[in-house]
This record gives sequence, C-alpha cells and structure tokens, in this order.
Amino acid sequence: VGRVFVRAVLPALDDLERALTHADDDSENLRDGLQRVIEGFERAIASLGVSEVPGEGEPFDPSVHEAVGLLEGEDDDRVAVVYQRGWRHGDQLIRPARVLVTRKKQD
Repeated sequence: VGRVFVRAVLPALDDLERALTHADDDSENLRDGLQRVIEGFERAIASLGVSEVPGEGEPFDPSVHEAVGLLEGEDDDRVAVVYQRGWRHGDQLIRPARVLVTRKKQD
C-alpha cells in the first residue's frame, strides 16, 4: 500500500465525516448518502490493509495517539474523545489519532 496514497485520501474521508456531523436532521437523504460514501472509503482502505487506531475508551498510547487536550474523567490516560481518527497499515502508523485524554480530578 502506498502510504502516500492513503494520506492523500484521508482528508477527503475527514471532510465527509465533518459534513455528516453538521448535516441538518431534515436532510436525511444527504446524511444517508454521506454515510454510504464514508463506508465505501472505509471498505476501500480496509481492502488495502489499513485499519483504524483504537479510539474512545481505550488507553492513551502516545505511539498512536496525539493528545490535543485533557478532560476530567474516572481514570487517568484514557481516550475520551477522538477529534480525528488515526490510521495504520499493519504495524506502521500512517497518522495518529487526535484525541482528548482523561485525567482524574485532583482533590
């Protein structure tokens, strides 16, 4: 797999996901269409051996996650929110996931 190709395709996938997030509830056809396009992208890159970096609820791993902020939580160092999904090809990281990480409240 050409990592250059995958890196070139991922911003389009990100844009589609953002569009789906901001689509009005009244635009059901748009939402359905965008969701199908996203699923098609996901199937295409999965067929190339590309997989998503683990996200919400998973332990924070600086080798695959880029922390962009902290959020109060039950445990330290858990992924609370994924702002941008990360991707890998086998053991090789293509792009880290940009995430919010939990920190226990200090008494």
